[in-house]
This record gives sequence, C-alpha cells and structure tokens, in this order.
Amino acid sequence: MIQEKYKKRIFDSLKGSGTKRVVIATSALSMGVNFLDVKYVIMYGTPRNLLDFHQRAGRAGRDGTLAHTVLFYHGQQVAHVESEIREFLNSTCCFRVASYKTFDKAITPLPPGHMCCNICSETCDCGSVNCQQVYVSHEQCSVTVDEGAPSFCRCVTAEDKVLLREALESHQAYLSKPGTIMALGSLSCHGFSKEAICDVFDNCHRLFTVNDVIS
Repeated sequence: MIQEKYKKRIFDSLKGSGTKRVVIATSALSMGVNFLDVKYVIMYGTPRNLLDFHQRAGRAGRDGTLAHTVLFYHGQQVAHVESEIREFLNSTCCFRVASYKTFDKAITPLPPGHMCCNICSETCDCGSVNCQQVYVSHEQCSVTVDEGAPSFCRCVTAEDKVLLREALESHQAYLSKPGTIMALGSLSCHGFSKEAICDVFDNCHRLFTVNDVIS
C-alpha cells in the first residue's frame, strides 16, 4: 500500500499549485475530491460499464474548461465488459451521444463539433478560427470478440444455485448478528445486502477467480 507521505504529496500538489503533471493511479484517485485543473484522463483498458467510464472521465474538466478522455484498449479486453460498452466503442457517430444515451434519451451532440468529441471534430465545418482537430484521431474499426478466446462462462446447475443462495443468505445472517465485528447493534454495516446476493446469484455462471482466468 502506498505510504501516506507520498499520497499526501500527490494530493497537495494536485489541490494546489504543485509540480505534479502526471499521476498513475486507480479510479479511486479523486473520489470525493475536486482536482480542478485536470485536463486529461487516460484509461488503459475498458471500464466494465458506462457508469464506470463516466466516473473516471469525470475526474477531468471540473473547472469548466475543455478536457479530454483517452481510452486505450485491446480487442480481447472487450470480452469482459457489458454490452453497452461494446456498443459505445463500436459507435461511428457522436461519442457524447453514444456514451450518454443510456442515461439521457434526449442527449444530442454538443455544438460546435470541434468541442464535442473526436468524431464530431473530424467532420466539423463551423468555419471558426478555433475549428481544428484537437482530439486524438479515431481509428474506425469495429470491436469484435475473438471467437477463439475463452468464453469465461461456467455451467451452474439448479441445485448449485440453491446451495449458493443458501450459503450467501447464511453468511449474511452471520455478519448481521449483534456482536460481530461487521455489525453495530442491530444496524448492519457490512454492505452485504439482498441486492448483492441477487447480483451474485444471477451472475454466478460468469464469476471466476484470478487463477481461473490465468489458467
């Protein structure tokens, strides 16, 4: 784990007028904190869903000025993301619309085009003196999943699911007992909700450990 003195040094530099210009970090950086003059968020690898994408992208441009989000990924990484991300990556029209339409059905491109996204920038003909391709060039290529790649889907029988649900509910009951480390009186604070159990139950056929994926 990063030492607190280094963490504080980065924090102070980004909050003030420090010399730090590039920080390599997880998406936890800036959670609940505004670093106002961040101009670029560069992601290596695709987020799992569009909500994660916007949470990461939202680290930049908090001072209201133009900011850029750049995403680098390998085709095989798309096998592990939700379908909405695949559709977004395959978009040949405005990336703003493609990324927001799940949350806002009335979303439209931002005029002028050169201030919207790299696709809109390439076709912008507003005639402004500032009309230029300020975005990274977009490679027009479709996103496909390699058919020879592992499907990462296991066979789970009805009996397996019954046993799984019983085990999860039993563990939740244990964590919620008064006197356990994870509970405060009768108010459970462990976060192991019924919704979490349903998510695990519904997606158990796609859950693997790191060792499963490597092997």
